[in-house]
Amino acid sequence: MKKMLKVIAILLAVLLTASGCALLGGGDASPTEAPTEEPTPTPTPTAKPYTPEPTVTPRTLAADVEMPEDGATPMLIHPIDEPTRPPLVFNFVEYTSQQLGIKFNIPASWVASQIEGNSNALVFTEPDNEAHDGFASSVTLVVNTYSSAQNEDDAKAELDSVIAQIKESYPQMTVSDKASNRMLGENGVYVTYRIKMPMGEGEQELMTRGRILIVPVNKKLYQVRYICPAEYNSDYEKVFKEIRSTIEEL
Repeated sequence: MKKMLKVIAILLAVLLTASGCALLGGGDASPTEAPTEEPTPTPTPTAKPYTPEPTVTPRTLAADVEMPEDGATPMLIHPIDEPTRPPLVFNFVEYTSQQLGIKFNIPASWVASQIEGNSNALVFTEPDNEAHDGFASSVTLVVNTYSSAQNEDDAKAELDSVIAQIKESYPQMTVSDKASNRMLGENGVYVTYRIKMPMGEGEQELMTRGRILIVPVNKKLYQVRYICPAEYNSDYEKVFKEIRSTIEEL
């Protein structure tokens, strides 16, 4: 645009000079008015409507947001406008199992039992008066011993076997991708899962959630898994993490 105005100014100067020369030497002749070229007006830019950036209100992660593991993306498991409830509180005590050769912390009121025909496993179940949504949550610990040293591939194979066994009873079970976690100072593999659990006659099925972790240590594979009502998963995950962080070999 500046270049165009400069050209127009030069043209105007030439025209004025020519007009002046005609006046000086023209005698009686009437001066001929030179046409004046109007400068091209600068177009006014069309203003774009202003779109403000959305306002983001920080929200503190509460019991309705699940953080499965460090570095995982939070996943909302309740509607935002649902009334919040106080988190469940557990009184942990140390439990020693000579049978499995381990000790760990477990909620004091939970009852230990054995799986029929399996001396390598223990199940801890919360009492009925502490159950939620009509479902007593539980934790299962299994220690299997093999003739050779175990590794993560062995842990993955056993995890696949456990999932297959559960699906025999609950074909609708859905399972996440495998991920890594640690226990007893070693790397292992885990999945999270969901099962629509049949309830009493005339009652709706209950969505449950859980996790299965298997870790290789020398010639053993240590397994910890839990199951609970889906709406209380963030609470019972604390029980799982307490066991995982306190478990020790005898």
